[in-house]
Amino acid sequence: MAERVTDLVIVVPVRDEAAALGSVLDGVARALPGVEVVVVDDGSRDESAAIARAHGARVVSLGTGRGYGAAIRAGVAATAAGRIALIDGDGTYAPTDLARLVESAPPGGMAVGARPADASPARRLGKAIAVLLAQVLTGRALPDLNSGLRVFDRRLLERLAPVLPDRFSLTTTLTLGAVALGVPLRFEPVAYGARRGRSKFRLLDALRMLRTVWRGAGWVREGAVAAPRGPGAF
Repeated sequence: MAERVTDLVIVVPVRDEAAALGSVLDGVARALPGVEVVVVDDGSRDESAAIARAHGARVVSLGTGRGYGAAIRAGVAATAAGRIALIDGDGTYAPTDLARLVESAPPGGMAVGARPADASPARRLGKAIAVLLAQVLTGRALPDLNSGLRVFDRRLLERLAPVLPDRFSLTTTLTLGAVALGVPLRFEPVAYGARRGRSKFRLLDALRMLRTVWRGAGWVREGAVAAPRGPGAF
């Protein structure tokens, strides 16, 4: 049996991902043997949690659907590992690409998997607008703001804890927060396949992402990360 790697943990946020989760976990075990996997079950109504346990993952259950960002934060809180590898449980990312990011992540920083153009015209347009806005406002090349495939130093998440949202904008916040804080940031091209199961991303999430881009660009210009001023401000 491979020796367990103690400085890295793989966090897999899931909600009703039974269709793909088993194959994702099998792929992770092959690509990164010996690394602990924490599956965070965000209120699934299917067999996601049982599948995760059957594949040897540690399961953290949130009970009700609190959101993608909340699931990631719960997964990080459940471990003391210094580095966090993040992959979605829907089968869209290749575990072999995650292993490559683990190798290329800069010390103390973050490596992000940059996806090719989305097959959906609407999603492709939305992503292009967000990326263009971020690059114009920050003056930085940011090919993928909200990729769910990334490896980062847990201290980045801890420094950004006051501003991390519970929804999909958490990954965008990590990206722009890293730029604002001067944390080493690397983008690597990765494959992106069709998801198995139903997407949880909604129009409101896209609007939240654009709001996050605007706010994060302000952090970059000011060289500091400012916490929200009240409920609903972020």
